[in-house]
Formats: sequence, C-alpha cells, structure tokens
Amino acid sequence: MDVSGSSKVTKEGRGLLSLWRQHIQQFRNVTAEVANAIIAEYPSPRDLYQAYLSCENQNKAEQLLQDIVVRRGAGVIATNRRIGKELSRKIYLLMTSCDPDLIIK
Repeated sequence: MDVSGSSKVTKEGRGLLSLWRQHIQQFRNVTAEVANAIIAEYPSPRDLYQAYLSCENQNKAEQLLQDIVVRRGAGVIATNRRIGKELSRKIYLLMTSCDPDLIIK
C-alpha cells in the first residue's frame, strides 16, 4: 500500500488481494478482521459473484455471507462474531446491482 492508502497492482497481479480487501472495507464499521473473514471464503470478487449466481433465489444470495465467523483478538481474549444479515445484504447489493444511482445505506 502506498502513502495515499490505495493498493498498487502489478501487471503480474500482485496487490489484487489487498485491493479486494480495501474494496470490502469501504463499508462503514468493516474492520480488517471482517474483510479477512470474507476473503478467506471468497478470495476474489469473481468467486463471490459466482457464489451469488449459484444461489437458489435473491433471499439466499443476500444471506450468503451472514454466517461467516469473524475472529477478533488472540488467545484467551479472542472473541467470535458473525458477519450478520445487514452487512451481507449490503455486500450483495454492491456486487450485483445494475443501478448506478443506488445508495447503499
């Protein structure tokens, strides 16, 4: 990452994972731990989009990420939580909407 906070991507594709992580972290309150949990399941936007396409219906697709476990901390102070329904829905909208004026709140 450079000083401006953006990821550099080389012609060989190095930096794409960092760029994907940054893309996910654009949502409010999405920490590196949350982004890493999603990336562990779906290492690229294409992988996530393909998973959305394979869902039975829109409701299932919106819920696709909600049960991914996010681990915070280490050792005895480690805690776990889930991505949750609302963030899962927001990421679904980001990845699948064709409406350029859609505002995801």
